[in-house]
Amino acid sequence: MERMIARRPRDHIEHRLQPQQSGCRPQRSTVDAIMQLMASLTRQHPQQLTTAVFIDYARTFDPVDHGCILKALAKVNTPTPIQRWIASFLQHRTVRVRVNNTFSKDVVLTCGVPQGSVLGPLLFTTLDSLSGRLGRIPDLDHGFLADHLTIMCADTRADSTSSKSYKKASTSWRRGPLNTSWMSRQRRRSRRFSGLETRTLCIPLSRTTR
Repeated sequence: MERMIARRPRDHIEHRLQPQQSGCRPQRSTVDAIMQLMASLTRQHPQQLTTAVFIDYARTFDPVDHGCILKALAKVNTPTPIQRWIASFLQHRTVRVRVNNTFSKDVVLTCGVPQGSVLGPLLFTTLDSLSGRLGRIPDLDHGFLADHLTIMCADTRADSTSSKSYKKASTSWRRGPLNTSWMSRQRRRSRRFSGLETRTLCIPLSRTTR
């Protein structure tokens, strides 16, 4: 049932998602994320340095507010029956903790998307893409693979690229709807790349390649 319902919002929302988001989408994969990084490097001047910051946000799916998801769906004119079904899918979920044979009281969840479900990743990427946080920051290239973020910034000074990238990453995430996510230092890495030169491959017509 969930897979059948997921097709309609996916068809309606897919073309509205950020092109930089490669995760949880049909016909997209890690290859797209790598190609985005390579494209950013080859666009820079050979004398420039590019700092790429790779961030894995922990517990990103947990703080996603149900109300924000429904507002995002309404914003893109998702059909009302689909909105109601997704609201029913998200709301009125309860959890409780068991210790040996003792159970806690039921707690109603007001945020979070079910991981392992079909709709969960779609709803997460929808809310994240429609916020458009990183797209409004100049001099910045970025790419998403679900909740994995890569930020690329070019400059002639290495220390400048690092500070710009980290500052823009933290600022953009705090402004977004997922600002309760946790960015661990153990899940954050940065790498510096020199400018890459591209050369056109010329093959004489009298020769063949194998």
